[in-house]
This record gives sequence, structure tokens and C-alpha cells, in this order.
Amino acid sequence: MTLWTELLANLAIVVMTIQIWTSSRQLVPRLGPLSGKLLFGLLFGTSAVIVMQLPFKLADGVYIDLRTALISLPAYFGGPVPALIAGAMAGIARLYAGGAGASTGLAAIVLSGLIGLVVRRIDNSQSPAAVILLAILQSAMVQLAVLAIPGPAGVAAFSTTFPALLLIVFVAVAMGSIAMAQELKWRRLQKMNAIYKTVIDELPDCLNVKDLRGRFVMTNPATAKLMQAPAAEALIGKTDFDFYPHDIAARFRTDEQSVLASGEPRSFEQPFELPDGKGGWLLTLKSVIRDEHGQTLGLITHNRDVTETRDLQAKYLQAQEKLALAMENMIDGLVSFGPDGRVQFCNGNYRTLFPMTAEIRYPERHYRDIISLSFERGERKLSHGISLEECLAKFEQTLGLAGSLQFELSDGRWIEVQSKPQPDGSCLMTYRDVSQSKHAEGALLEANGQLAALATTDGLTGLRNRRAFDQALMAASEERALGTVLLTDIDNFKQYNDIYGHPAGDEVIKAVSSCLKKEVDRVKGFSARYGGEELGAILPLCDIDTAFDVAVAFRKAVEALAIPHQGSTHGFVSVSVGISILPDAAPASVGDLLKLADQALYSAKAAGRNAVRTA
Repeated sequence: MTLWTELLANLAIVVMTIQIWTSSRQLVPRLGPLSGKLLFGLLFGTSAVIVMQLPFKLADGVYIDLRTALISLPAYFGGPVPALIAGAMAGIARLYAGGAGASTGLAAIVLSGLIGLVVRRIDNSQSPAAVILLAILQSAMVQLAVLAIPGPAGVAAFSTTFPALLLIVFVAVAMGSIAMAQELKWRRLQKMNAIYKTVIDELPDCLNVKDLRGRFVMTNPATAKLMQAPAAEALIGKTDFDFYPHDIAARFRTDEQSVLASGEPRSFEQPFELPDGKGGWLLTLKSVIRDEHGQTLGLITHNRDVTETRDLQAKYLQAQEKLALAMENMIDGLVSFGPDGRVQFCNGNYRTLFPMTAEIRYPERHYRDIISLSFERGERKLSHGISLEECLAKFEQTLGLAGSLQFELSDGRWIEVQSKPQPDGSCLMTYRDVSQSKHAEGALLEANGQLAALATTDGLTGLRNRRAFDQALMAASEERALGTVLLTDIDNFKQYNDIYGHPAGDEVIKAVSSCLKKEVDRVKGFSARYGGEELGAILPLCDIDTAFDVAVAFRKAVEALAIPHQGSTHGFVSVSVGISILPDAAPASVGDLLKLADQALYSAKAAGRNAVRTA
């Protein structure tokens, strides 16, 4: 047999080995990673031993075969484990065969495995460049191994086999690498296709592929469910016209043809109706599928049933419209300020409340601009002692706190603001015109004040009554502001009433009261009708001398009235006055103070009336 015949026989073994490995694609993945590598190494190791049985004799004890190709291939494609197993089997077989070239043969086996591992380390992608590099290095190593045979036999063998051996080894390694690379690529593609199929089948959305004539060539179960088909396979080869009413199917086809014509992906919503009357809306994305040459093959379609979503959107829009209508018809003004202080939304009544700045009370306007312009145009007036910045700072604080505040506009209207901060940092505020209630509140306070005054005022004289007098005495005592107390009554008043009548007596009381009030008011005192014709006064800021002067001035003022009184020894209306004072060291009570003043009054009467006495 010639060298070519022997080497081609070896090449056939290599090809057959790769074919066996390729045919095991269904079995190997089930064994697990380690078991697969062990089987990989055993297969190529067995083939290496087989080719060693078909050697070409170069010299005594020197044989050539393609065992090295069957060592480098598992090393490159499988890694250290298959390389070690195949190399060990080939090495044992070579040692068993013996001969002069045993050491060279073992070295070639080891180098073949190393070459495969080194190229794997450099480039593990099974690219054409890696395949060619592996074939070149392997063929060169074999040729050098022949040349390394000791003595003339090595040179003779090299000259005999070159370049046939170089070519055969290169072809064997290159073809084997290409075949195995394609097989691995095929396995990866199968794995990825299985993953893709699982993903597509499990998609809740509809996914399908159609050819240029609109026929289904691939669908998932979700598509079959939507179209009420028994299974995804039942759709293959059919069109939309087999499942939808003609007008809807025609509309779908028109959409597909427009996408095919433009070549650009397109998404749109499509209404659909099935033969059983059920229907809804689909959100559809259609895209052209092209081959590697750019030729259009068909369309891929992704459908999502958005019927429920559209219903929810419709309900949401209706709710929004109702809410907007309710907001616009609210009596109160409503506005929301965002975390940045800008208006997010507001209703018409919010602008109506502020006619002078209505044109800027719209979304995106900042509260600082709105409030500043309101003061600038005189819509609002700054309170005394409050600056614009202080007012803005107060409003900013209000945005972060739940509560209410009121302010008055320049036209007299009162506005109440209620704020309610939201979790997102915004603040919802309602503005209400409370002018009527504010004015009613003021009127009520005024009425209450008047009622309080009536309750503590003597109706005849206009002075405070006995109740007010007692309360004032107690308050002055508690505040330690009590100075002096005056008690006075009209001399011989009973006789005056008997002679001139009660109406005239009332006029006398009024005239005397006016004189007392005038003098007491000069020293910022408190005067009251104590009862009947008796009057009293509290002079909190006066000492005894000042009080005496006030009492004398009062007596003289009454005397100056010169009101005739036939029942009096003086012939005119006069008064007697008693004065008491609470010394700093005296622990006397208010009752004691009144008792002392009353005693002083009786002393004045005992002295002939129309007199002033102190306790």
C-alpha cells in the first residue's frame, strides 16, 4: 500500500469518529458535563488506537498515522479531561507497540494534546482562524516529529512523506475541526431554540409569524387561545380569514401589507371580533422578517389583548371628567402646589376669588410669583410690621403643615385657606370666601360686648353698676393696684323725692353722677352707682391726698349745680364723701376697705353733710 492509501484510511477513521460523535447529540447532553467529557475522550482515544493499527512504515520501528489529530481535536473542543483520556489511551497503545520511534511517538502524542489546549486557550470560539491555526500547528508538529527520528531514517522518512503527510494531517485536523465546530454550533442553536420556544410558548401575549401571503408559519399557545383554535399547530398554514369576520380579517391584512410595503415596524390598536361574537381590542406590533441577504420573508406580530385596559382607561377618563366637572363647580377654590412650590392644578373658582391676579393663577406658576404680584397690585395689603419675605416664608410653612389661616383682601373680603400636605410632598389647598361669616362674627362680638356692657352698666346714670364695682375692687386687690376708695351719697335725698317727686330725683342722681365721673376720669379712676343715691369710685393710682382733692372737687362741682333743695339745711343739693385707703402693711380685705369708706361717709354726714372725710 502507498503512503496515500494508508493515510487516507486513517482519515476515514477520523471522519467516522467525528460522525459517531455528531450522531450522539441527543445522548451526550443527558449524561451531564463530566460524563459527556469522559465519553468524548474515550471515543477519540479508541479511534486513536484504531488508526495506530493502520500505520505506514517509514523505517524499522517507525510508523506514521493520524493519531495526533485524534488527540488535538478533543483537547481543543473538550479541554484537559478528554485530552488526557485520549492521550493516555494512545500513549499506552504506543508503548505496547514498541519500536525505535516509541519515544518520538509519545512526544508527538503529548505535543498534540498541548497544541490543542494552547489554541483553546488562545481562541475558544471555534472560529475559522482558530481552526486553521490548530491544523497548521498540528501538521507542522507531525512533520517535525518525523524529522526528529534518529539517524538517516528520519531524514529519509521526512523526504518520503513530505508534503503528503503535511497535507493529509492539515486536511484531517481542519476538516475534523470544521465538522465539530458546526456540530457544536448546531447544538448551541438547538439549545437556544428550545429556550426560545419555551419562552414563546409561555408568553401570556400572542406571538406569531406569517409568510408574505399572510399564512401562519409559527404561533404560540396564547395566539391559539385568542383565536379560539384547539392548539397552536391548528393555525399553521391558515390566515386570519379562517378565524375572523371578513371585514376584520381584511383590515388586518391591509395593516400587514402596509408594513410590508414600508419595511418599518408599526404598532397600532386593532378592534377584533370572533365568530362567537366575543371581541375587544388588540395592541399590535408588526415587524418585517428578513433573511441574511435582506430579502423579506414575512411578518412577525406581537399582540396583546388590551380590552380590559381600554375599559379601565375609559372608566378612568370618565372619572377624570366627573372630577374635573366637580372641581369646576365647587364653591371653594381648589389648588395643588407641588413639592417645588408650583401650581399643579387649580379650578376656576380659585381664580375667581382673586380677579386682580387671575391670569397668573395657572399650573406651573410659582407661589412666590402669585403672592408677590397680589401685593404689588394691591389685591392684598401687608400687615403692619410684616415684610413680603416674611409673608412668603409663612406661606411656605403652611404648605408643609395641615391647618388653616385667614387673611383680608383690600376689597374687604376675608379668605380662609385650609392646607393638607400630601405624601408626595405636594399640598392641596382650599380657598373659601368667609366674608359673611367674618362680618357676622364681628357683629356678634360687638353685640356680646354691648350685652356685657349693659350687664355691668347702670341704666339711669350710665355709670358702672354695683356688680361691676365689686368686680373691679376684687381685680384691683388681686393685682395689688388698689389705692383709695370713695363712697358718696346725696344729702337728704329721701326728702328731695318727697318734695319734688321721683322723676326729679332721678335727674338729680344723673347730674351728680356726671360730676363724679368727670372728676374720677381725670385721674383714670373707676366710677359706679353703688345703689339708690349712693355712688362709689376706685382710684387705683391715687394716694390719700390726691383722693381727697378729687373728692373735694366733686363736692364743689355738685354744689356749683345749685339745684334747689328745700328739705336740706343748705338749701341746695349737696353730697357727702367718705375716703378709705389700704396701707401697704395692712392685711385688710376688700370688705374692710368698704367698711372704712362707709364709716368715713357717716363721719361726713355727722359733720353737717356737704363734707369730705377720710377713714
